[in-house]
Amino acid sequence: MTGPVSGYDPIPEIEKLGYTGREAAFLYLVGMHSGYFLRSQFLQLVKREDGALVQRFLAKAVSAGHVVPIEYAAGRHIYHLKSKLVYRLLGQEDSQNRRLKGDREIKTRLMQIDYLIDHFGETFLETAEDKVRFFHEKLKLNTGLLPQAAYRNHGQPCYFPDRFPVSVTEKPCERFPHVTFVFLDDGLRSLSAFVHWLKQYTPLLNALQFAEVVYVSDSSRNFAGAEREFLCRFPRNATSKEFPMGLEHFLSWLRVRSGLDRKEGRFSSDEMRIAREGDEIYTDLEMKALLAAWKMGSTNEARIRQRFQPQLRQITFRSDLLSYTYPVWSVKYRHSVQ
Repeated sequence: MTGPVSGYDPIPEIEKLGYTGREAAFLYLVGMHSGYFLRSQFLQLVKREDGALVQRFLAKAVSAGHVVPIEYAAGRHIYHLKSKLVYRLLGQEDSQNRRLKGDREIKTRLMQIDYLIDHFGETFLETAEDKVRFFHEKLKLNTGLLPQAAYRNHGQPCYFPDRFPVSVTEKPCERFPHVTFVFLDDGLRSLSAFVHWLKQYTPLLNALQFAEVVYVSDSSRNFAGAEREFLCRFPRNATSKEFPMGLEHFLSWLRVRSGLDRKEGRFSSDEMRIAREGDEIYTDLEMKALLAAWKMGSTNEARIRQRFQPQLRQITFRSDLLSYTYPVWSVKYRHSVQ
């Protein structure tokens, strides 16, 4: 998690409302990313056991009208950061996080807070505006590549409508940033939502050099299926324009094609398939020159890897199991405690 990306820092302003620095930082996290939180999540962030510290924070926030408790079981609550004043201090006065959500959406937002706390210290693009600024203005990507939906009334694009976390790692020694996109599964029975999300993100993923998709859930039920769906679109081998099936496929083609041309031994059905695929793909002069050099022994696997590996795109998949307990949904979610 990161703090404010602009020159303005709202955390000291939230402190002026009577909160400690840790409490203000937690409200910043909730307001920017979720709108909802659990008592346990505050304790997780400040690394304290349950007790007077969290009780004072919650009593203060509820008494001030900044937070509204929502009862889901006897004496157990979800908390909704609803204060327009707090969101105004965050520069998010019209944030959708202020509005009451349905049960599944609330769970998704609670999961998002847990993911962010688990990855505290990473650099997240906190708003849709931050994401557009990074991909369009900094990386110079066309906005048509960004996931988007149209507003019902005005027809204007709403970029990154899922509001899921996006983090960026930039290293001085590397030309391209590493971008991580998170998909949150709140208990889906099928993978249709993930497939739709992946379809929305595919143009952007294809435009990046290094990217990772993280499938996050509190159940591992869909992990294997989600990975299969991902690999259908992004095979494990890193790819590029020159090597659409990956560098490993090209190296295999060099070995098989040179052996076939020399009529060396027998080849398996898989090797023959690679030969046919490669003959259709590797047709430009550079690929043919590499094949000729391979046959003559003037190049080898190590030299080809050294030459092309840094240019290859790496689009990967990872699953992340959240080992937390979330409230059992009930109609009581609809009723705020006054």
